Amino acid sequence: EAKKKAALDKQRREEEAEMRRLQEEEEKERHKQWDPKAQFKPKIIYPPGKNTDPDGNKKRGFTVWCSDGFDYDGFHSYEGAPDKEFDSTYGTKDEANERARYLFLWKNPWGHGPEMIMEEEEVDKSMKDGLVTYCVSPPDSSTWTVAVVPDAAYAYMENATLRRHGQDIDHHYTAASVYGYGL
Repeated sequence: EAKKKAALDKQRREEEAEMRRLQEEEEKERHKQWDPKAQFKPKIIYPPGKNTDPDGNKKRGFTVWCSDGFDYDGFHSYEGAPDKEFDSTYGTKDEANERARYLFLWKNPWGHGPEMIMEEEEVDKSMKDGLVTYCVSPPDSSTWTVAVVPDAAYAYMENATLRRHGQDIDHHYTAASVYGYGL
């Protein structure tokens, strides 16, 4: 009977150890989900000079742009559609789409962590010709849009500016920064 009890104790300890290991693995995966350095190449997080130059790809690449402003809601002052501010240009759709996702989730104007943005019911993601558009309009707040268009088309868009936005600031108060991912 002592051998049975010892065997059961050993089995219980092994099961508890396995549960702890699985929980730690799950926690590590959860952290990785919100760690931009685990998801993006450095040139997506920190675009080099060529990518932040509107003519960096000689109009043969893809422009990432963003805008932040209020829709006409009868409450907030409305001066028309917000400017579309240049972010970067990339030679491939995939890189431009990745930069758009990073900018939208990690560099939003409210300084919220990506998990908070993804919790918004109003997040709209669409694709056209392989190019992504993200848009969110939280209640009582501005509309944040990030999109990708061909470089050659950007100059012809309404309210498009070559002025680079100020969204690359580090938000050290986001929930992601709690995990050491505040970039």
